[in-house]
Amino acid sequence: MDNLRFEDIEADGTVVFSLFLGPEFLHVGGSLHGGAATLILDQCTSLSIAPHAAPGYWEWTGGVTRTLSVTCLRAPPGHTTVKIRCKVISIGQTVVLVRGEIVSDDGKLVYDVLDHNKINVRLKPRAPGSKL
Repeated sequence: MDNLRFEDIEADGTVVFSLFLGPEFLHVGGSLHGGAATLILDQCTSLSIAPHAAPGYWEWTGGVTRTLSVTCLRAPPGHTTVKIRCKVISIGQTVVLVRGEIVSDDGKLVYDVLDHNKINVRLKPRAPGSKL
């Protein structure tokens, strides 16, 4: 995802990214592969938790996925740029729900929708001399 770009944070907290759908994301039919759509949305929804992070609160914004539900509505064409819009719907000490969408560059078409439920995993300090 070398060409993933942060675009904006909107007033309602929606985080917007853009991504060029190159051949690494496409299936043989030339449109976005459903597995690639899931990967893109997983990564972007996880990143969109970062504005909520604070010391002792969602420090590792990746957390651990609890559920991931993707609905593919239509196939985004390959070799185009799409927007990925992500919004934290609910966040607490332990659980967060983030909704993500892959939409056309102009925002008129919704291609894929994802609901991502994550569990907060607190970072543990490393033991002295630990390599992990």
